[in-house]
Amino acid sequence: MYCQESSTKIFEKFTWKIENFSRLNDEKIYSEPFIICGYPWRINLRPKGKNGDDNLYIYLEAMQTSNMSEGWSRNVEFKILLYNQVDTNRTIVEEKCRVFEEIRNAIGYKFVKLSELQEPRNGYLVKDTCIVGAEVLVYNAKLEKPVKLEVPMSNLKTISPVDAELFSPTIEEVMNCNTVGKFEELCSDNCSLVERPRKRSRKFNDLAFAAFGRVLYFLKNGKVKDMNDKTCKELQVLWDELKKFKFDLTWLEPQVQYALVLKSFVEKAIQVEKLMDNIVLLVLEMARLKAKLAFVEVNVVIERDLLKTKGIKEIDLDSELVSGSREFGETEQEKSSVEKFEKFTWKVENFSRLKTGEVYSEPFVIGGYPWKICLLRDDVLDGGLAIYLEAVETANMSEGWSRHVKFKLVVFNQLNTSMTITNDFGDCEFNASESYFGFDDFNKLDKLRDPNKGFMVDDACIVGAEVYVRKSTNETRLNQAANFNASLTFGSQISHMEEEVQSQNQGFHFQYLKSFSPVSTLFCIEPTNLNDAEMFSPSNEELVDFSSVEQIEETDNLSLVEHLSKTSHNFADFAFAALGRVFYFLKNRKVRDMNEQGCKDLQVLWDELQKFKFEFTWIEPQVQYALGMKSYVEKALQLEKLKENIVALQLEMERLNAKLVGAEVSFDKEKDLLKAKGYEERDLDSELGCGSWRP
Repeated sequence: MYCQESSTKIFEKFTWKIENFSRLNDEKIYSEPFIICGYPWRINLRPKGKNGDDNLYIYLEAMQTSNMSEGWSRNVEFKILLYNQVDTNRTIVEEKCRVFEEIRNAIGYKFVKLSELQEPRNGYLVKDTCIVGAEVLVYNAKLEKPVKLEVPMSNLKTISPVDAELFSPTIEEVMNCNTVGKFEELCSDNCSLVERPRKRSRKFNDLAFAAFGRVLYFLKNGKVKDMNDKTCKELQVLWDELKKFKFDLTWLEPQVQYALVLKSFVEKAIQVEKLMDNIVLLVLEMARLKAKLAFVEVNVVIERDLLKTKGIKEIDLDSELVSGSREFGETEQEKSSVEKFEKFTWKVENFSRLKTGEVYSEPFVIGGYPWKICLLRDDVLDGGLAIYLEAVETANMSEGWSRHVKFKLVVFNQLNTSMTITNDFGDCEFNASESYFGFDDFNKLDKLRDPNKGFMVDDACIVGAEVYVRKSTNETRLNQAANFNASLTFGSQISHMEEEVQSQNQGFHFQYLKSFSPVSTLFCIEPTNLNDAEMFSPSNEELVDFSSVEQIEETDNLSLVEHLSKTSHNFADFAFAALGRVFYFLKNRKVRDMNEQGCKDLQVLWDELQKFKFEFTWIEPQVQYALGMKSYVEKALQLEKLKENIVALQLEMERLNAKLVGAEVSFDKEKDLLKAKGYEERDLDSELGCGSWRP
């Protein structure tokens, strides 16, 4: 039996509502990830059948994360459900006991014929929506840490050096210190502990044993993970107080000293643990957004089809409302006679201790696009160092993406800048089949490692990239408002970015990149009272220079001029002001601005203009076209935002993975230092007072 018998089984449940089922085109779709019993899961479903058959398959999948070690497994009892929305008694339930493991992390079953599913009267697909679910009970898991949705630092309560009488552990608390031996055993092995207090006053004895009790209490109740800078200082204070009583503490001192030297080890270990926890959360959040993205894309397709039925051509969100249209999917290219090289530097510390021959920088953004540097060491064959510039692939890329780029790669000399090595790669095109370029043999490792040469100082080298993006196709620029800080400092790698305009005097300066400011948004047009119309005073040139909706004199609407010639001067001013506001809106707004608020703004302006009783058939189609974009724009913006968030998560995951490499190297270094002092490595959750000491 895989599963254990239990008198009470408590299953945790998850349900997933799938809308627009008939419009799903993917072979496999995924639910958002969910956490049950501390472990991440998701449901995957095959809406088109499997291997060409006519059946619906549903699987429960154990999501694989960095919390898993080789040989992981989960012993699970679970149910997968396909809900009947008309008659709950006809809900289909598959219940099994199984072991999920690396070679079989998804287990599922054939549920119903697709033809039967698609018949509304059967109740499984109602209003093109089906509902599936999972109920899971995890009996045990091996070689996998539970997901920490919150990762609080464990802090031992603060013990301040106050009057000893305020700290009054009971005799039982003092004696029940199994981790350092029972009190009577300590006394029998350390006679001075009993003999010295006998010669002192009762007050002295109380203070002495209180000080002794505080140290024992600390060691018994504290854990290795608690030994940060603050708690090390607290233990030092307690230890200094105890030593004032002149006991023979040679038997206890090694344990105290061990706890005090843990600070750096614990800081590095917690940094690694925290990074791994955050990477797991990023993986789950990315899976959640990608699952959501699949359904938002379906909604956008539906809205596009509705636009086509109204005779509206599919357009780009960034095209003007009434300008000559730019086809959806085209990418505008920047053209400039000035080559602007942006620069990125990366300090790689503990170079000789890197575990793998291949190591990556954190991602950085140049020209609006994400990149990273790859170092490849060949310690076996010719002993060379290869350096590459790699285009980070993200959800912003469409099929056929490319970037036309000029770039240089640099290894800095830290003793003599004139000896810095710069290799100019020149022009190249990054694309899906060739996403990285660089130098296979940038320099020899023995030369770089020679401390007298200046390329490696304190086991750290500094490399850099200078990049100029000439143009790109089929790729959306990163939203700089959501860009991460370009100046990054972490464990064993430090990165800087800056921008430079190509000039005769090129210097590579170490400085922080200026902060990107958020993208500005269009002002909100509020409803305008007729009496306030004179506050809006466009010039005659502004009124007639609307090539996208034809100039006023070319409209063939004589009633516009004739009607105004028969009115007062003020009336004519109000009329042209109202017309100007509508023109100004149509000329200066883009498709993406036609959300609910944008449509309300235009409707107010249009209603004001119609009060003047002109013949507006010549401009009304363009106004109605703009007003009809709301639903499409909302769905398209939601899709765009999701892609931006997925890209941000991808880059953050790249950043944390790069940071983790450096943190693991620093952690290994601390473990070696502990061993060199004669101490054993300990688990962060172990108690300070347990286990063996080898001073």
